[in-house]
Amino acid sequence: MIHHFGPFRYDTEQRLLFRDDGMVPLVPKAIDTLHVLLERRGRVVEKTELMKLVWPDTVVEDVDLARNISLLRKALGDEGAESSYVETIPRRGYRFVAAEASPSGPTPRRRSRESFPPLARPECFAKLFRNYSEAAVAPSPP
Repeated sequence: MIHHFGPFRYDTEQRLLFRDDGMVPLVPKAIDTLHVLLERRGRVVEKTELMKLVWPDTVVEDVDLARNISLLRKALGDEGAESSYVETIPRRGYRFVAAEASPSGPTPRRRSRESFPPLARPECFAKLFRNYSEAAVAPSPP
């Protein structure tokens, strides 16, 4: 399933976040945090529940959760006074507040081989490696 919100797309199967056509780099636990909040969109997720779901079988503290929320907000550009995506519910937890633009949609388009610059095509790397390997085993001239 693909969640759309603002300029973002979150692919639940691949656990990847995209902004427009580019992937947004996030550490795995921040992605897990986003995943849990999106599954419970519009509902307050208690801190203890969120920590149990993101860090099963691990003892963590509020500071670990706060760090992940901070990383997530930074990636979403949600660092202002009013939250557009992740709302803090004081002393309770967090809520994902952005409206769903479309519950699912097409997966991100893969680039065709021809759209890569010539040197970035896999066959160029294979040829380069083959030439390098042949040079490495060829006897040197006397």
